[in-house]
Amino acid sequence: MHNVNDELKSKIKILEDENTALSENAEDTLLFALAAETIYQTDDSSHLIDQILERISILKNIPFCACLQQTSEGLNVEGLYAAFAELQKSEVQFSFPENNYQKTFAEGFVIFDETEFESFGFSLHIPGYSFHPTFALIIPCYSKSISNRFFVFLDESATVNRFPKLLILFQQIVQLAAERLENIFILGEMALLNRELD
Repeated sequence: MHNVNDELKSKIKILEDENTALSENAEDTLLFALAAETIYQTDDSSHLIDQILERISILKNIPFCACLQQTSEGLNVEGLYAAFAELQKSEVQFSFPENNYQKTFAEGFVIFDETEFESFGFSLHIPGYSFHPTFALIIPCYSKSISNRFFVFLDESATVNRFPKLLILFQQIVQLAAERLENIFILGEMALLNRELD
């Protein structure tokens, strides 16, 4: 009788694990489909970025998502979504190493936890809000026309770093966004040239 109970518990555990995996896959597929729909239906680059970040935050319960552009004056916030507050882009101040992006992002991403924030040179300041991230994922957005753009995802989980499991999904969404942002940029340049020719 004892063996039968153990065997049943083992089978139940296997079924629960399979059900969890199926549920996560369905959620990932839904997020990717929503992001793709947003990307291909939006012609305004800043609106596109804000909508993608909002969907990622809500569907994956990531409390803070942002898109940053490195300029000669520092990091500009191109888009953001915070689950804990309605923030203006001008309220948020980021910093991370400006020196060698190719070396820093050699793998195409960086995942680190709060113990590495200082050594990495990463900081986030939002006056008036106490948001203390514990894990960070930064994915560079590669585009021929738009360089030094980064998608930043911050989690405040006290126990588990969820970013390794979410990495491939987020990279696919960022790649789609990069392609669409490139198209929007090129279309804008062409429209400008046409106006100048007229």
